[in-house]
Amino acid sequence: MKSKITLGLALIIMLLSGITLQQKVLAQCGGSAVDDIKCGANQASPAGGSPTVDDAIATTVNTLAIIIGVLAVLALMFGGYKYITSAGDANKAASARSTILYALIGLVVALLAQVIIKFTIGKTLSL
Repeated sequence: MKSKITLGLALIIMLLSGITLQQKVLAQCGGSAVDDIKCGANQASPAGGSPTVDDAIATTVNTLAIIIGVLAVLALMFGGYKYITSAGDANKAASARSTILYALIGLVVALLAQVIIKFTIGKTLSL
């Protein structure tokens, strides 16, 4: 079950990053569909200034950051709900606090990962 959810999330991320990259390329074009096709063909050529690997990575990292942010907020809400409904039970309250703590730790790790990836891409492209 978890592998199906993971596979589904991976496919959605790839789809969203591909759509965003395509929109970036075609946003520079205007007019009719024929003009868009010609412009897309020009963008694909090396001299046309096509989107680079760092653009694709940045798009993927940003998409993942949005997804992780939404999941962290949902986990925080779930932890808060568990804490409110613990009804004074120490075990349930401790479980809710750990859920909230792990959601916050996950959010911080995701933010740091995004910073590290952008820093690494910036340093490798400047070489």
